[in-house]
Amino acid sequence: RHPIRGLIDVMAQLGAAVGELGAQQLVLGTTRSSALAASGGNADGAATVVANLLEVGAPLPVSAVVCVLRDKDWAGILRAVARVATHIVVTMAPSAPAARAWNLDEVSAWAEGEGVPVQRVDDFALALDSARERAATVLVTGSFHTVGDAMERLQVDPLAR
Repeated sequence: RHPIRGLIDVMAQLGAAVGELGAQQLVLGTTRSSALAASGGNADGAATVVANLLEVGAPLPVSAVVCVLRDKDWAGILRAVARVATHIVVTMAPSAPAARAWNLDEVSAWAEGEGVPVQRVDDFALALDSARERAATVLVTGSFHTVGDAMERLQVDPLAR
C-alpha cells in the first residue's frame, strides 16, 4: 500500500466536514508521490484542509497552486495555505470566468506587503509543474475551476480508488 493512499483515505473521511465549509473537492488523487487536495473558495475550508494536512503528517515540503475568484476571500485562503506550504504558486485557472478572475498584480502586491511568499506563474500548466517539482505534497485550492483544471491537466479521475 502506497503511503500517500493513507493520507488520501484520511482526507476522504474528513470530506463531509470540509464540505460544510464550502469545499468543492477534497481529494483529487496522486501523481508520483504527491497528494493533490483542494478546498473551496473560502478561508475556513482552506484552513480545515491545511489543518488536516498538518495533522496527518503530509510529506514535506508542501507546495500550493492557488487560483481564487475575485469575489472570494483570497487573502484569507492565502494566509491559511501559508501555514503549511513552503512554496505558493498563484496562477490563473484557464476555465475561471474573466468577469470573476482575480487580479494577479493585486494578489502579488498584497502578498509582498503581508510577507506571504508567492511565485506568480500566469500559465496554469507551468504553475502545476513548478509546484510538483518542488514538493512531496501538492495542495491545489481556490475554486471549482482551479480543481477541475488541475484534474484535467493531471488526468486525475475523482472516482478512482
